[in-house]
Amino acid sequence: MIEKIIRILINYKIKFLIPFLISVGMVVTSIGIIFVLYFFTKNTLEHQITESIHDQRNIVLEFYKNQPQILFSNKRELKENYYREMYLSTNHFYYIFIIDPITKNVLFSNYDYFTNKIFDQILNYYSKTLSIEWKDILIAKSNIENSNKKIAFNKNDYFIYVEELEKNHWLIILYNFNWFHIFNIKNISILFLIFSVIVFAPFIFFLYAYKKIYQTRIDFLIDGVERISRGDLAKAIPIIGNDEISQISYYINEMRSQLKEVVYEDSLTKMLNRRGFEYFASLMLNHKKKYAVFFMDLDGFKFINETYGHKIGDEALKIISKRFLSLIESKFIPSRILLGRIGGDEFAMMIDLSPLNDPYLDLQIFALKIIDEVSKKLEIQQYVFHLGVSIGVAIYPEHGNDLNTLLTHADLAMYQIKYSTKNSYYFFDSNLKSLYEEKNLLRNELITIFRNQTFKEYFYLVYQPIYDLKLKRISHLEVLLRFDHPYMKATPTDFIPLLEELNYITEIGNFIIEKSILELVELQNYVDYELKLSINISTKQITDKNFYKAIINQYKDLSQFNLKNHQIIFEITESIFFPNFTRALRVINSISDLGFLFALDDFGTGYSALAYLKDMPLKYIKIDKRFCSDIVVNPKSQLIVRNIINLAHLLQMQTIVEGVEDLITMKKLIELGADYIQGYYVSSPLKKEELIAFIKEKVIV
Repeated sequence: MIEKIIRILINYKIKFLIPFLISVGMVVTSIGIIFVLYFFTKNTLEHQITESIHDQRNIVLEFYKNQPQILFSNKRELKENYYREMYLSTNHFYYIFIIDPITKNVLFSNYDYFTNKIFDQILNYYSKTLSIEWKDILIAKSNIENSNKKIAFNKNDYFIYVEELEKNHWLIILYNFNWFHIFNIKNISILFLIFSVIVFAPFIFFLYAYKKIYQTRIDFLIDGVERISRGDLAKAIPIIGNDEISQISYYINEMRSQLKEVVYEDSLTKMLNRRGFEYFASLMLNHKKKYAVFFMDLDGFKFINETYGHKIGDEALKIISKRFLSLIESKFIPSRILLGRIGGDEFAMMIDLSPLNDPYLDLQIFALKIIDEVSKKLEIQQYVFHLGVSIGVAIYPEHGNDLNTLLTHADLAMYQIKYSTKNSYYFFDSNLKSLYEEKNLLRNELITIFRNQTFKEYFYLVYQPIYDLKLKRISHLEVLLRFDHPYMKATPTDFIPLLEELNYITEIGNFIIEKSILELVELQNYVDYELKLSINISTKQITDKNFYKAIINQYKDLSQFNLKNHQIIFEITESIFFPNFTRALRVINSISDLGFLFALDDFGTGYSALAYLKDMPLKYIKIDKRFCSDIVVNPKSQLIVRNIINLAHLLQMQTIVEGVEDLITMKKLIELGADYIQGYYVSSPLKKEELIAFIKEKVIV
C-alpha cells in the first residue's frame, strides 16, 4: 500500500514526495509522542492517586482505631481534625464513606450531608456526579480481595477502594478521576500550544526551509531547463549552496554556455547569428517604441570568396564585422543597436529610434556611414579588395508589426537596391510587397514550366541590330530573350535573376544558342555579307562544365550550318569574373581557340580591373549607355568615352556603344571614334520576321 502511494506521488510530481513523507512522518511521530505522554501521565497520575487514597485510608483508620468515640459521637470535630490531618488540596475529588454493609447506612463521610444516609440512596441521587452503582462497589471489593490489588479502576473513570474494617464496617473511598478536570480549557490550551510546538512549528519551519533551500532551487532548475528547451539561453540558473542540485545547475549552465555559442553565436565573427539576432531582437521589441531594421548584403563578396577561396572570404567577413561593431561602439547615432550576421554575407541591425530627434534623417546618415565604412579597402595578405553594401530599411510599426515581417520587408528593400545601383540604401514601401508577390508568382510559374519542359512555349527570341558606323549597315545582331505568358508579364530583369537563382539559366542558355544559330542561318540569306550574332552568356553558364562540352560537341565547327565560328560572339559582363575566375578564363580561352569571339558587356560598371582586358581574348568592348546618355552636353562623359575607345583600339579591340537614342548622340560618337552603335535610334529589338523586313529595307542610319 505504501509503495503504491509512493509510486502515485512519483508519477504525479516527485517534488511533492519528500515534503509528504516528512510531513506524514512528523505527524505520526508527534501523535506517538502525545500517546507516550498520555500513558506516562496516566500511569503517573494513577500511582499518585493510589498513594493519595492510601494516605486517606491511613488517616481514616487512625481515627477509626484510636478515637472511635470521636468518629461516631462528634462528627464535626472529627471532620475538623480530619481536614487538619489532610495535606491534600484536592480532597473534594475524594468521597469517603464508612458504612454498615447490612443496612447500607453511612456511619461516616467526609461530607456531613452524607452521614446517616442510606448509601444506595446517595448513589441514586448523585448518579450523575458519582456515576457508579452498588454492584460496582461489590466488583471492586471482590477484585481487591481476590487479586490483592490495592485499587480497582472501573468503567466510569472512578478509582474505588473498598476495605472491610472491624465491627463489620466497610471503608469505601471513591476518587473521581475525570480527564475533563485535568484537560480543562486552560490545560487544553497549554496542551495545544505544546502540540503546535511539537508538530506545527517544526512542520512550518520545514516547509519554509524546504521552499527556501530545496523547492526554490528545484524551480530554478526546472525553469532553466525549460528555457533552454525553448532556445532561451540568455539567463543562467542561479546556484545556491554546494549540494547535488547546485552541481546539476552548474553543469546545465556550462551546457547553456556551450549551446549559446552554437545556437546564438556566429562562430566566425563571434556576433549573433540569425537565430540569436531574431531571439534578442524579439526581446528588445517594445510595442511602445519605434525601431528600424537594416538588412545588409555585401556587394562583391562572392568574387572574393569564389576567386580567392573561403579562407580569404572569411577574413573579409571578419574585417567587415569589426567595422560594423566599431561603428556601433562609436555611438555614431545615440541609440541601442543590435547586430547579427544572418547569412553568408548578410547582416542585420535593429535600431531603437526612440532617442533620435529626426529618425529618418539619422537613419539615412547612418546608412551612408555604413556604406562608407564598408567601401574602405580591404587588405588581406597580399591582396587588396573593395566591397560595397546594399541596405534595405524597414520601420516598426509602419512596415510590420513583428520581427519576421520587418526582416522580410527590409530584405525586399535590400534586393530593390541590389538589382539596381548597389552600394546604397532603400526604404521599404508598399509597392515592394506587391512586386515581391508578383516575383513569387513568377518564380512558381518558372518552376512549373521548366519541370514540365514546356518553357519553349513561353520563351522566344528577339534581335536588336548593331550598326556599323563606318560601313553604314547592320553588322551584328544581339539576341535577347523574352517571356510570353497568357496571364503574367515579366521583363528580362524580372526573370533572368530568377532563372539564375533556380539554376535554369544553363538550360535556357542552351536553348538560346541552339535556336539563335538556326535563325541566323535563315537571316544570313537576306544579306550578302556576314552577319554576326551576339549571345549573352551568364556566370553560371561559362563556369558550368557542360557548357564547354556542348560547344565542343555541337558547335565546334559551324560550317555544318554554312556559318563561320567568328560569326558568333559571346557577350560576358564584368560580373563574370567574380566567381571562379581561373576556370572562367580557361573556358573562355578554349572557346576562343575554336574561333568564337568575345565581347565585354557593360564595361566600367562592375568591379573588374583594367588588367582583365589584357588577360581576356576580347574582340569587342560594349560601353554602357549611362556613359553616353549625356555625352552631348557633358565634357566628362565625352572624355571617359573617348579614352575607353582609344584604349580599346590600342588593345586591338572594337567598341560598341549601347543606348544611342538620337542622331546628335550618334554624330558625337562618330566624332569620338566609336565603331558600332546599338539603341532605339537604330532599332528596337525585333522578332525574326520583323528583322527580315528591316534587313530587306537596307536601312542606312
